[in-house]
Amino acid sequence: MAVSDFRTIPALYIVATPIGNPDDITLRALKILQSTDIIACEDTRVTGKLLAHYGIKASMFCYNDFSTDKQRTLLLDKIMQGSSIALVSDAGTPLISDPGYQLVQAAQSHTIPVITIPGPSSVIAALTVAGLPTNRFLFEGFLPVRSAARIAILQPYKQLESTLVFFEAARRLQETLVDMLAVLGDRDATIVRELTKHYEEICPGKLSDHITYYTKNGNPKGEIIIVIAPPATIIADENQLTEQLSEALKHMSIKEAATAVAASTHFSRKHVYTRALELMKDR
Repeated sequence: MAVSDFRTIPALYIVATPIGNPDDITLRALKILQSTDIIACEDTRVTGKLLAHYGIKASMFCYNDFSTDKQRTLLLDKIMQGSSIALVSDAGTPLISDPGYQLVQAAQSHTIPVITIPGPSSVIAALTVAGLPTNRFLFEGFLPVRSAARIAILQPYKQLESTLVFFEAARRLQETLVDMLAVLGDRDATIVRELTKHYEEICPGKLSDHITYYTKNGNPKGEIIIVIAPPATIIADENQLTEQLSEALKHMSIKEAATAVAASTHFSRKHVYTRALELMKDR
């Protein structure tokens, strides 16, 4: 691509890059990456592959979660001296569960222009294929590694009337789904894996369906996004309670099932737990 007629100004450019398929990069992003003085990136090896794919030779600077104030100052000084800097993440839109906001904040405090070059975002891409409501959603990013901490984060979302979007490591997918079922109830959920890549998968179903599948087949590989529907109509009918409890008890202990189902009913946890005991006795 010819860029002889394109020049960047001294500024910090926030440049979105592909989340998998390199062809998803925008023409404007290519122009910026070709003409900017420095590309600040999480991993020079990852960004280097993208640049090589498009024949771009550029000076790269490693900027990640461990970057210091000294490194930020160095980048800002270069801009104030007349250089242009593009900030990229390993994939997708920078700053979305990736480092960068401190650099943007520092640039703004020095009245340095911050210019967005929009493009791919795995959060938005997952929402568009999940088949769940998109009018209101909450993005939580990665949940904590430990179960107790995950459950604490999920608790406030029990009655939140929004679709929920989470990132998760493949090796923790099954245990995270179990915690989600325990707190949120058995909601519709879509597991999105390896978006835009060769092994892309979009798997709709119930949380309990996914738990059953991954219990049998093991956790998958690749990058995972979990999209969960808003809470359904609150259950206030004994027959509905029995139906949901019976389903939950197929995958969970009595205590776990009572906690999960109580979250989506008007019944007390004590009432739900008693009903769960009765159902187990009838089996």
